[in-house]
Amino acid sequence: MGQNPLFSRSKKSGLLESNFDCDLHKVLIEVSYWTKIQTLGFVTIPHNVSRLLQRKEQLRILRENVMLIVRDYNNIIHIINDKEKALFKEHLEQLDKTIYPGLHKHNWGT
Repeated sequence: MGQNPLFSRSKKSGLLESNFDCDLHKVLIEVSYWTKIQTLGFVTIPHNVSRLLQRKEQLRILRENVMLIVRDYNNIIHIINDKEKALFKEHLEQLDKTIYPGLHKHNWGT
């Protein structure tokens, strides 16, 4: 799995974006088809892929949770104007502290 953070901040806009490994996502989709074909006896799924299958649901849930954070954060940033940003400055700073681990510490490989 990729070792990139769960999400990153766009340097231009300051918005968040998900960093889910696209190749991993493609493999997870492909593996679901391999599983169907395996029942017909045409293919045997390798051990590494079987291990990945065991974490498929966990990764899906993590990916969806990250997307919820990204969408909600970006909606907040889009909705509030500069005066409101000044008014809610402390809350926004606390929000940034809360998401900091997802930007720098936590990654898709853990």
